[in-house]
Amino acid sequence: MTTAEKARVRAVDRDPERDGHRPAFNAAFREAGLDWHWDEALYGELLAVTGGKGGVGKTSVSINLSIALAERGRRVVLLDADLGLANVDVLLGLRPKRNLADVLAGDCGLGDIMLDCPGGIRI
Repeated sequence: MTTAEKARVRAVDRDPERDGHRPAFNAAFREAGLDWHWDEALYGELLAVTGGKGGVGKTSVSINLSIALAERGRRVVLLDADLGLANVDVLLGLRPKRNLADVLAGDCGLGDIMLDCPGGIRI
């Protein structure tokens, strides 16, 4: 097999999530001074619901999927990372005292903003 053929095989075998995004997240965590690390096993358990348009149901899908997974015995943490318009708490009828912006500002830790919610999930 030529070098070019080997390179093509490596490119096909490359998993962008495992080999690109996960290390980038870990680097960002280190740069932010966070003691977080996502290994391959943990990263395989993560799920993101994303989209560029507002009002299409991302939050509703996320909450319902989280509750469905919790009902099947999975441990679920739902993180609404929309700093401007996060509304998981509103839809679940919760009134958190702090949020992700407080964590990013260094005013508290991630554990300080976690809430136990209906349906067996944490936000």
